[in-house]
Amino acid sequence: MRNYFLQIGSAVLVVGSWGLAVFLLWALHRQWWWVRWVRRLSWQVPLAGLLFVGLWLLGDWLSLAGLALAAAIGTIAVITTGLALLLSLPFSGVLLSAERLVKWMLAKWSQKSNLRDKPQPSLPSVASAVAETLGAETLQSPLRRSLLAKGAVVIPGTLLAANAWGLASAWGAVQIPTIPLHYPNLPPQLRGLRILHLSDIHLGSFIFMKDLEECMIAAEHARPDLVLVSGDVADELHQLPDALRMIAELKPRYGTFASLGNHEYYRGIETVQKAFDRGPIPLLREEGATVKVGGSQLFIAGADDPARSGSEKNRPQFLQRTVDASLDGAPSDAFHILMSHRPEGWDRAAEEGIELTVAGHYHGGIQIGFGGHGVIEPLTPNNYIWGHYQRGNSQLYTSAGVGHWLPFRLGCPRQAPLYVIS
Repeated sequence: MRNYFLQIGSAVLVVGSWGLAVFLLWALHRQWWWVRWVRRLSWQVPLAGLLFVGLWLLGDWLSLAGLALAAAIGTIAVITTGLALLLSLPFSGVLLSAERLVKWMLAKWSQKSNLRDKPQPSLPSVASAVAETLGAETLQSPLRRSLLAKGAVVIPGTLLAANAWGLASAWGAVQIPTIPLHYPNLPPQLRGLRILHLSDIHLGSFIFMKDLEECMIAAEHARPDLVLVSGDVADELHQLPDALRMIAELKPRYGTFASLGNHEYYRGIETVQKAFDRGPIPLLREEGATVKVGGSQLFIAGADDPARSGSEKNRPQFLQRTVDASLDGAPSDAFHILMSHRPEGWDRAAEEGIELTVAGHYHGGIQIGFGGHGVIEPLTPNNYIWGHYQRGNSQLYTSAGVGHWLPFRLGCPRQAPLYVIS
């Protein structure tokens, strides 16, 4: 039953995105609509999307992983293509409307030029201004007249190309970017400390153990001193024990610690807890651990997730309480690190002067980014959805995630950040 809601939702998205896209095509792009192959694709592609959903269901039902994966990828491709058209067609429709206006003005100008012996009605003021500014030769040029139409084609073409790039990029290797974090008055023993952050691995439909293995091989070359796992490790919980053992094989000298995410609750917190109890990685659930680093100390805290008690509506209050609980008993002279799957936990951590908070959850918003931040971040200024943030001496990094819930990433690659403290 795990994927059925996702599959039903995908069928709704196929019908909804393509239904609206076809309406915009018919309403705003009549000259394109009357092209036979365009009309054929407008119903053949969404029909193929529904066929993919059916095959995805069949593959899951018959436990045919290859069929389910291929059909799921086809479904996502149809949905994202429909959404790309849905976003681009209103803008191309404006350009085509502008082209029709220019053609109307050209017709009026032509009438005035050809009927020399008869009294002529005056051109509309807009047409006159265009004609006087550009001149008759320019307006009569077929090349100039087609520029708007060409621009109308470029807009959906560009978004469709970006969509194809995003689908392809989702299967790229996990990046391990080095994120330097500077702290004044840092104890000498902590300078150069290397912390690998794994978040949102989401082992399951689109991320597999071989992907995690490749990530761990790359991480081994990064030589982390400490590894932090901030939730959403596995959507298929039978893979969780093996995943924990594989991550623990890195054997960083200051250990590996984990905290919970929302998917641990969605998939079955009792099963998750048992896997951690029997596994090699300690789970910090509203508690912390002190690690000696030479003559200094690290205090590593793990906040809980609001999914624990259905506290989404009271998320700020829940996060404040769980952050406080995870920091209870922390040595005042330690360097404090908080694992909070939801980056909003940093609001409380910054108030408490916690030096470093690591988070995930949002996958860069919609797994589309630019310049190291999610493109929708301006719409969600307090969500810290991807990247580095700082308030005074308190810093946050929100990872875009080792895995994803849909195989589409554009400018927002899969990542396992390596923080270097200095």
